[in-house]
Formats: sequence, structure tokens, C-alpha cells
Amino acid sequence: MKNNTIFLKPQMLKITSVLIGIFLAGCNGGNSSSSTTPATQGVIDNINISRDSQLATEVSVEPSLLIADKQISSKATSDSSCMQILPQNGKTTTTSYSGNQYYSPAQIKFTLQNKCSTYINLNGLTAVLSGVNINGKSFSSAGGSIKWIDQDQLNGAPWLNISSATSGSNITLNFTTPSCSGNYCDWAKMPPTSTKTITVNTAVNSGINSFTVSSLTLDGVTPPPAAESGSLQLTIDSSSLKSLCTTANCAIGLDLISPASQKIASININPKESPVYTVKYNSLLIGNYTVSVNGSSLPNPQGGSIAYKTEPASIPVSKNTTTSAQTTFSYTPAKVLGSLTITNQNFPDSTLFANIGGLPGSVTSTNDSYPFTINLNSSANISGLNTGNYNIRVQGLADPLKGVYYKADPLSLSIVDSQSIAKNLTFSKLATSSLHKVTFSVSNLPTTATNVSFAGQNAAFKYNMDSLSNTDYWFANNESAIAINIAAPAGYTVNYSPQVITPATTNISVSFQAITNSYLTTSNGQIVDSSGNNIKLKGINWFGFNNGGTMLDGLWSSDPLSGDFSTTVQRIKALGFNAVRLPFSFKDLAKSANNFSHSNCQMATNAQLLANLTNPSVIPASGTSIPPLSYAPTRASNMCNDYLPNNSTMDRFIWVIDFFARNGFYVLIDNHLREDQTILNSGVSSWANQWKDLATRIKNGMPASSSSKVMFDLLNEPDNFGIRWEASGSNPSLATAYLTAMDAISTVLPNNIYMVEGTGQSGINANWGDGFATNKTLISQSGLSDPNGFFTSVLSKPYVNQVVVSPHVYPPTVTNASSNYFGSGLYNRLNNSFGYLNYTGYCVNSNCHKFPVAIGEFGSRLTDNRDLQFFNSFASYLNSSNDANDGKHQPIYNWFYWSWNANSGDTGGVVDDSWKNINWNRIDYLSRGILSGQIVINPSGIGLQPWYIK
Repeated sequence: MKNNTIFLKPQMLKITSVLIGIFLAGCNGGNSSSSTTPATQGVIDNINISRDSQLATEVSVEPSLLIADKQISSKATSDSSCMQILPQNGKTTTTSYSGNQYYSPAQIKFTLQNKCSTYINLNGLTAVLSGVNINGKSFSSAGGSIKWIDQDQLNGAPWLNISSATSGSNITLNFTTPSCSGNYCDWAKMPPTSTKTITVNTAVNSGINSFTVSSLTLDGVTPPPAAESGSLQLTIDSSSLKSLCTTANCAIGLDLISPASQKIASININPKESPVYTVKYNSLLIGNYTVSVNGSSLPNPQGGSIAYKTEPASIPVSKNTTTSAQTTFSYTPAKVLGSLTITNQNFPDSTLFANIGGLPGSVTSTNDSYPFTINLNSSANISGLNTGNYNIRVQGLADPLKGVYYKADPLSLSIVDSQSIAKNLTFSKLATSSLHKVTFSVSNLPTTATNVSFAGQNAAFKYNMDSLSNTDYWFANNESAIAINIAAPAGYTVNYSPQVITPATTNISVSFQAITNSYLTTSNGQIVDSSGNNIKLKGINWFGFNNGGTMLDGLWSSDPLSGDFSTTVQRIKALGFNAVRLPFSFKDLAKSANNFSHSNCQMATNAQLLANLTNPSVIPASGTSIPPLSYAPTRASNMCNDYLPNNSTMDRFIWVIDFFARNGFYVLIDNHLREDQTILNSGVSSWANQWKDLATRIKNGMPASSSSKVMFDLLNEPDNFGIRWEASGSNPSLATAYLTAMDAISTVLPNNIYMVEGTGQSGINANWGDGFATNKTLISQSGLSDPNGFFTSVLSKPYVNQVVVSPHVYPPTVTNASSNYFGSGLYNRLNNSFGYLNYTGYCVNSNCHKFPVAIGEFGSRLTDNRDLQFFNSFASYLNSSNDANDGKHQPIYNWFYWSWNANSGDTGGVVDDSWKNINWNRIDYLSRGILSGQIVINPSGIGLQPWYIK
């Protein structure tokens, strides 16, 4: 489209309008560059907007120039419907004649235009010139004849084939484009928006006194009169920005946008030279116009802010009238903010609290809050304070074993712009009468030193970590709820009750039990091994047994790196993953197995593995090398996957699980509801029995050292089919389904881990599988499905210490979330859903059980800025150490990234579409906390440790 552009420069207002190469307006004078009078009194520059440069809308009558569908008969499906008559000076035809009494030539001229945006063929477009009269007689009666027909050669339009016929006062013309077939025929078509001017040359053997044409129709439609127009007078007041423009190069760009969303004119304003400027646009099609400001052209606000507004925002232009509008700019300078220095000196019990670290605090007014951290006998600086009255609050210090408590004395202050203030922070010791005693009764206390830590619900105090013993501990009366955290030493599990101290609590019972089996279990909200050590599952999802296949996806080529299963497992292990999640469908496991063996498939060499698995931005640590498989299959020469069982998909699935386990992986198998609705079609009892049968095959199909590493993810994302915690319609209760399945599996494998996913809580923006909120008020207010019955039942089950909550958490490109996907909004959402289960636990009558959390799915292509915000905050959340800034919960060590598969449409995979090359941005985030190549979240990311990092 053509633009009308105005450039305003010092001492001269130069106005240009580029329309078909014609200069439309010149200089109107220079005094407006220094004008300070009201805009309505300033110089007005007039710009005439060419009709040809404007796309019309229904309001401006333009569409009726086209052959409307309801007016088309035989041409209804022809490309000819794109053709229109282009009026010239308001007329559809022009005529001329000359000659003498013996012979007189006469011409009729009109212009055709392709109004569509595509190349078109003309297959018999008909134009009828009606009422063609010479000297008052019809064309035929006057002896008129057509001599020849001219056509111009502009706009790339082809030479048209034109036939003609005359009858009475009518001349009929038929137009077709040249014949052409094949892929290169645009030359034989009317290009988009192209025109073709037709001149019909006629003659009569006599003199001509008058030559007239009444009308012209195109395929039976008479073109309407020219579109109506009006004017718009725009005043631009940028006087408030004068101080920001120090050079003649300061130029703010504004565009006039037509009703068809077309930029039809542009202005560049220098506020220093032309603070108030008025321009009048003429010949505008009727309709509503807007003014667009190019934000990038605004001057530097120097820390302040620039705002602008056009009134009216939608400017109505009417027939034969002038509408006024004004665009006004405003500037708010930057505030010169105040600062505060808080000093703490000569704290009396520095030795007792030497290891307590920084104390969180805040400087708070009615509208603002500024967090800070201060160490004992140190100082903290807070800058950027707005004018106002503030209160200073700092967390107190507590040692329950010693019964020593200090609270920070309150401080207040007033801040004005640019003021710097210093305040001294002091502490007062609480009297014994403000404390109450709680006796800890500990049985089977390990000889290894064992610690206990505390965290108050209202965060009034920061607690020393104390040693655990059979003795009395002291707590402040004004702390309504204090969570206890006892870390069991290696080789032990611990249980204690109650797990929350209130002012009414007098005794805590603590018991330790030595771990005697080799299975995983849970303790104090973490997954632990048989020695009581925390297990940190760094898992990857790899699907294929769920989507109609009979093997994991991606093993389709003869490439040495991507075509062989065992080589792929070695690559996954080398990248640092120690767990794998395998989605499956019961109906796919019942299929016959396809053969996945490949001939001419070489074994990957060490050099190929090294090149494939070395991060190009990391120098491998000294002494590192790609680890070999501890259990490798026997392969035939030049063959891939020839070792896979082929008798049934079920046998192959069991073999794959065993292979992963023998190579040190924990294996989470997941019944993928989206592709397998067994629970809905066959019922809970049948579904649970199929789980039991699968557990039996696992027990009998591999050694106990492998089966002990198997975990059961009972049902993937129950939200997909509207399954709720309680029965709903024809859908079963998820709580009942989980309990039935775990009861069944535990009769075969009584010591394995279960992972359960949430559901039915989209009211708090929960992801699929992320719905565990049990707060009754929140459930009622947000209309959530209620999992309280499930958790209450689990507490009485013998496998309570084997249950792990496993939500799925995805970024905006997957969930389409527009809020609460980063920062405190994300933290609060995750804490409300499942974080609390890991921190205070699920409580019945002060008996609280802390459930471990394992993120079952999360992933992204890591390219969208919203996703980068999410993953930055999500890493902070997973790495939490009870930091109030990201919500109170224990660190979440266990996760399964989605996915290894390149064919995961919304997230992509750790491998690219070749299934060979590594997408290192995923590994960089998981292992080094790097997003988009630059944002360093945490030097160790979220715990993945590839082979090249020690």
C-alpha cells in the first residue's frame, strides 16, 4: 500500500505525500515550529489522500464496486468475480470524437481492475456498453462500426483476447486471458490489483455532433457511483516532551490508520521545533480512523514515563464534514527516591546464634513493601523508597532447646524524595513467662547425631537447628502453629506425632526404625533408599508403548546412535538421567510385537558417542568419560535391536523395564489415560486387576534387584476425561480407583512406590494431574474436586510410606496460562495444590504425614519468553530450602522431564527431529540452570549431572 508521509524539521514544515509518485502538498510556512498557541489557532497543513491509495470498507461503499455474490448468476464461480470497473474522476466511461462531415472516428474508454489478492484467469468476462448514441440515434442506426480495440500494457497484465458485437445502441465486449497450462502461467493471468484500460475505437461515415454512453455493466452489474468522503483535522500536542528533545533528530512517528486497518499517512514530529501541530487530511473514505504512535520513536524518558492519548480514540469521518481529533503526549519525570540504612550492633547472644544466617525483614508502607535480609552485628541498605511512612519488621531469633528467644523491636520512619535515613535495629529477649514447654520423647534414637528444625506458621522467629534428644524444648506462646522437621540419619526412617506444635501441645513422640529391606520408601516427605539416604530421581519420559506402538519410539533408522535401543539407553544415562518414565496402554501391551531389528546398523563408536554427547559450550571435567552400560545385550554383527523379544509386546515391555533397572535406572510405568480408557470402559475392578496382573509379570519376569526399582504411576492426567476425586456421572471416583489399584498391587509387590496424580482443580489454575488442594475453604470457594477422603484413607493403609504425589506442571505455551505462571503467583498456586503436602503434610487430628513430591511431567521448547519466566521461577521452587520468597516447602528433588521423544508436538524432545542430535538448551537448563543461553538460575540447575560434569 502507498503511504502519505510528513517530516517536520527545524525552521520548516516539509509535507510530502507519496501517492503514485505525485507530490501532493508543499511547505505552508515555518512559524508552527515555535508555536505555543492553542492547536486550533496554529497553522493547518492540508493533505489530500488519493482515492487509489485507500482500501474501502462496507461503510465506505467500496465493496459494491465488486460483483456481489447475490448479483452474480453465470459467473458465480468464475474468477471474473474479482473484476470491477475502476472509476476515473467519478465516471465509469469517457468518450471523445473528431472528424468531418464525411468520416468521423469516436472512442469509448474505461478501466478494468482485479480487486482480488491473487492472480486470476478471465474466462469470458462480459462488458456491455448501453445507450451508445451518435447524434441522438442508436449506434447501429447511425451507421456506427467498431474499427479496433486498444488495451494498455501496464501492471504486468497480459494481452487480453477481446471479441465484440453490436446490437442497436448496445456494444458487447467479451474478455479472456491467454490460454496456458502448467505451473508457470502467472504471465497469462491478471495480477493482484492490476488494471487494464480498454479503448473502443469506432467510426461513422458522417459528421458527429454528439456521442454518448448511458451506462456500463460488467457481467450484468452496474458499477455504483464513486465512494463518498470527508476530512479529518488532527492536532498533535507534544509540548510536554520538549525538554526531552535536545537535537533536531528527535522525531516521533505517528500513523493514520484507515477503517480498513491500512496505514494511509505518516507524520514525524519534533516536539522541540513543533510542539503543537495541526494537519488536515482530505478526501478520506467515510468510517472510523485511529492514530497509531510508534513507541520506539519516542525520546528517552530519562527514567520517567511517557504517555499519549488520542481523543476520540476512534475518529468518525462522515460525508462532506470535517472531524477534529487531538493526540496529546504527557511526561512524568522519574522520582528521586529515598534510601535507608539499618544497622544492628552488639547483639548479646551472637555465639548462640552464630550459624543462624541472615534474618529476613521488610520496610512496609500502606502501598509499598521492600524486603531485605540483615545479619547479626551487620547492616542492610534499602534503596528506591517512595515517599511515605514506613514500619520496619525483622524476624526474631529462637533456640527452643536453650529456651532463648529474641524479638526485633519495632521501628518506624518517614521518607521523602532523595532523603537518606539511618536506623539502629535492637532486639528484646522474651521472658520465660512468654514460653511454654514441650517434652520430646524419643525411642530408638540413632547413635548418629540427629537434628530437629522448626518453622512457625506466622514466621515470627527464625529457629536455630537443634540436636534431637529426650528433653524439653521451649516455644513462644504467640506462635499458633510450628512445623517440626526431623531428618532421619542414613539407614533409618522416622515417625513423630504430632508434627505441628500449638500452644496446647505438651509432648512429642518420636520413634526411629532401622531400614531392613532394599526397596525404596519415604520418610519425612522424601523418597529414601534402604539406608535412609535421599533418592533424587532425575528422570526422562520416553513414550511408545502407549500410542499404538509395540516399542519405544525413535528406533526406526539404521543410524548407529539413534537406531539401537541399548545405545540410546547409554546416551540417556550419560546425560545424567537415573530414572525413566514409560507411558503404556494395556491394550497395546496385548498386541503382537513388531520386529524392530535393523541390518546394516553398526555399533556406535566411542568417537561417535563422544561427539554426540559432549555439550559444545562445556569443557568436560578432568577425568570424566562416557560411562558404559553395566548390562549390555549381545548383538549380532551389523545389527540393531536383534536382541529384543518378539513374541509379544507384554514380554518386550517387561524386558525393557528389566534392562533399564539392570543399568541402574529407576523405572516408573504409567497407564496413559489419553490413549487407554480401560478404567472407563471396563470399570475400576477390571482395571485394578490388570494392574495386579502386570505387577505379577514384573515380579516373575525379572530378579528382585530389578523389580524393586519399579514404581507405579497409576493413571495419567485423570482430568483428560473429567475424572474427579469423587464419582461424577458415569465416571468412577479417582480416590476409589487409586485405593483399589494399590490394594491389588500390594498383594503381589508390597514394597514398591506408587505415584498418584491429582485432578478436578482447574478452578485454581491447576495443570493436568496437578490437583491436590485439601483446604476446605479453597475447595468451596473455587468449586474444586475434594481429595480429603483419599488422603484420610491412605493414612490408615500399610503402604502409606510408599505413596508419592506426582503433579504435572507445564508453562504457558502448553497450558495457555495468562497469569500465575511465574514468581509468587506460581509459588502460591503450587503450594496450594501440593507444596503443603510436602511441608506440613496432610493432617488428621494433629497427626500429619508428609508426602514426597515427584514432578511427573514438565517441559517446553524453551524459546518463548513466557516459558523462560516460568522455568526460571520453577527452578527456584524446586530448589527451595524453606525460603519464604518461593513458598514454604521442602526441596523437590524428584522429577521426570517431558520428553526424550522428538515427536512430542507441544514440547519437542531432548533429541531433535533426527532422534540423534541433542537439544542442549534442555540439558543446560536441567544441569546448569541456563535459560536462553544467558539466564543463570542456579549453577547446578535442578540437579541433572551429565557425564562431563563432576
